[in-house]
Amino acid sequence: MAQISVEIIRLSGSLLRGNLQLSVMASFKSTTEREHKEKLLEDRNEQQEQLQSVVDDLDASVFGLIRGIRGVTDAVGLSDTQKIAAIQTLPDRVQSGTFDRLKADLCDTTQDRSWHDVLEARSLWLQNRLIPSGAKADSRGIPKAPKV
Repeated sequence: MAQISVEIIRLSGSLLRGNLQLSVMASFKSTTEREHKEKLLEDRNEQQEQLQSVVDDLDASVFGLIRGIRGVTDAVGLSDTQKIAAIQTLPDRVQSGTFDRLKADLCDTTQDRSWHDVLEARSLWLQNRLIPSGAKADSRGIPKAPKV
């Protein structure tokens, strides 16, 4: 009879630990999902600002070039040779780095590593919650089985 009560107490302790681990994992999952969504929202807002900046730069450079060409072609006092020479100097004023920056920004937007970053940041918290304070862990952070 005493052996049965000892086993019942041991099993109830195991059930409580298992229940605690399940609740910790549920909390971990909801927290990481929330942090990931927040990170995605921040990234999306940042990307929109970057794209708006690039569009503004492109508007100024490309449409500025077109307006400059139109101004040269509409100039009455210039000969055709002078107009061609003036038009040839206009592209030198355009910022070529704008297109390179647009390409780099678009490449950055396609690479989303935020989920892995959130998991990495929260993994230590999870390990501390799941591994009992007196338990030893191996080099990978996995608790060693207690000796029986």
